[in-house]
Amino acid sequence: MNIKNPMFVIEYEYILHESTKEEEYENCRIACTIDDTMFICLSNSNIRRCISNYGKVEIYNLVKISVSRQNINSVDIDLDLPNLREFDISYNRLDEFPNSKFIKNVEILNISFNNIKLLHVEETLLSLKELDISWNLLMYCLQCISIFITYIPNMCKLKIHENHFNDITDPQLVEYLLHTYLSKLQFVNNCNCKDLNLSQNYFPCAFNMCKLNNKWHKKLVYLKYNTLKNMEEIKLLEKKNIEKARYIHISQNLIAASNILKGLKNVQELCATCCLLPIFSFAKPLKYLIKLNLGSNFISILDDFTQENFPMLKYLDLTNNLITNLESMGSFHTLQEFYCGNNEIRNIAQIDNVKTWQTLHVIDFCNNPISTDTLYKKFIIFHLSNIEVSKTFSFSGYINI
Repeated sequence: MNIKNPMFVIEYEYILHESTKEEEYENCRIACTIDDTMFICLSNSNIRRCISNYGKVEIYNLVKISVSRQNINSVDIDLDLPNLREFDISYNRLDEFPNSKFIKNVEILNISFNNIKLLHVEETLLSLKELDISWNLLMYCLQCISIFITYIPNMCKLKIHENHFNDITDPQLVEYLLHTYLSKLQFVNNCNCKDLNLSQNYFPCAFNMCKLNNKWHKKLVYLKYNTLKNMEEIKLLEKKNIEKARYIHISQNLIAASNILKGLKNVQELCATCCLLPIFSFAKPLKYLIKLNLGSNFISILDDFTQENFPMLKYLDLTNNLITNLESMGSFHTLQEFYCGNNEIRNIAQIDNVKTWQTLHVIDFCNNPISTDTLYKKFIIFHLSNIEVSKTFSFSGYINI
């Protein structure tokens, strides 16, 4: 029997285990658990009505509130609960963070298994030590990290797994970023932060500008992972060398990059790859900079990448970042080589200003969504007559135009 159109059916089974261990409190306050009432909005009246079922329990003495699996899609509580330390609202239908003043003293917050896409926290939660926001729909890892730094500065335990981020897709890299940026974090997704190590696969060599000649060594500041042990060494290095350095290579070192880049003045060639940089902060303008490699970071905004700020720039490598648009870069009349592969550029309108970069002779947009656009190559050929090499697909190599 011949089957022309076979059908394959795969059945998946998900088994979710919920912890049943009860927390013990060494005080006389009473923990109230709501487990059999269906609410749409968790409000003051809901809480008070449930408390009334417990006789003489005082609402202000609540230590723990658990409203898991109650079909709750919003929270509107303005009560002051000074003794509340734990709030569990997991397995519900929340689409945003429960921004209510009653959680200001909460130390343990569980909002897992909800529908939160964008994290928005309105007030600083200094008491919050443990947060479970796993199994939601969070879209942007870097945005979450920024929120955590600003509004939950004392968090030591975080569960954030099973959120399929659009910007950082590798779970291992997500954990490493959280550990790197959140100084007080001790555990992420049940892993001790001390045990987190990022694979060397995330630290590829710079494209070609890091093959330094021996004659440069006396003027080179080379910083690699774990080269600097503390901030005092960084300050000393900044004071003695950074302002005068002409060739700087910083690799796999977020602390060094964040501090040293601000002190650059006379640098001619700068490589800061794999430093987990979301932005490139520098003293404007960099009058002498000729080559700049910021590959394998998390840069998305290019507002400062202009001819005015880089008046002598000839080589720019932004490979493997989160770039979606080049329009803010404006015109360049010095740039000769531009590498922007492995980013998120989708259409010609987002690179329209590149047609004014008439000194370009090498351009790379491989592994961007735009690289599959049939008009892309025609756009390059028509507008950039000096292009000698254009890289469109990683598997096809360089194409001479």
